[in-house]
Amino acid sequence: MAFSFLNRRNKRPVGKAERDAAAAASPTFGQPAVIDPKKIPRGEVFDFGSAPDVLDGPLAEDVAEAVEILYGKPLRGRLDDSELNAIVTIADCGDVRLAWLLSDHLRVYLNLAQKDGMRQGEFIDFQRLIEQSAEELTGQKFRNLDTWNPLVNTLIAWDIPEPPDYLASKRNIYASLEPKWSALMSDNSV
Repeated sequence: MAFSFLNRRNKRPVGKAERDAAAAASPTFGQPAVIDPKKIPRGEVFDFGSAPDVLDGPLAEDVAEAVEILYGKPLRGRLDDSELNAIVTIADCGDVRLAWLLSDHLRVYLNLAQKDGMRQGEFIDFQRLIEQSAEELTGQKFRNLDTWNPLVNTLIAWDIPEPPDYLASKRNIYASLEPKWSALMSDNSV
């Protein structure tokens, strides 16, 4: 069976002579590649907009309580009423630093839902609530199958600091999937 290779630049079939020439010009295993930086394609430029004002200092008392309710212990896939109310409190607080916790929650949520045996519709409702909360905090619309990636990219682009006591909450989020990960997120180890 013959395979047809396409030249990506001009979408034409690549002949055997051209493939052989490319192979001859490629470094062999163990030899460093010589790369001309001018020939590296430029990345996509994306405007994340202006960063919102970032609050400083401790969380408001009701917000700290909501964070404790939701992230003060390992997560589950299903959220009870107090946890749902905690997400709403976080979304409404206006402290964009808390979007880091929502991003971590989104990162593990599918696995938690599967672990809890959630139905797809139930999972989608809970995930959408977390996504909408992140959108509320950031003022961005993340219309993507994977909200986690554009959310994290936005937080990094804006240089948003972590919220107070972030490591303890993050530890509980990731320990929900694998308890051994707690040791990786102990104070002074990250």
